[in-house]
Amino acid sequence: MLAACKLNLIDYIPKPIEFNDLIKVLYSAVDCLKTHGLLLAKINESISYDYFAKCFVQTDGSKTALTKNEIHAIELFLSHRGQIISYETFSQVLDEDMSDGALKNLILRLRKKMGDDSNLCNLAKIGYKLV
Repeated sequence: MLAACKLNLIDYIPKPIEFNDLIKVLYSAVDCLKTHGLLLAKINESISYDYFAKCFVQTDGSKTALTKNEIHAIELFLSHRGQIISYETFSQVLDEDMSDGALKNLILRLRKKMGDDSNLCNLAKIGYKLV
């Protein structure tokens, strides 16, 4: 129990676990993550991605809404930051057979919403990478 306190223990739930107690602790954990800014992934100097709200957040606090496919794509980029993501991987993650034009359109929309300094690179005939 003392070792768990060092890991920023939110609460202790004795067994058998009651569903309402679990939900209360999970909400407390999310609030703690929000307070410490750990639900935001910095994309560049002017924009971050809010994992909880599923939107872009600018440095001035304004938010930009994302579509379902844009959310899946940016979360894929963030989970594989610095790695090349192939066109085939996008089709698998988005659960649809996406044409090249549709994928390019999705990336274009993301770039516009992320701003000019998006750090989103295209590697011709291979895929995309978020640096």
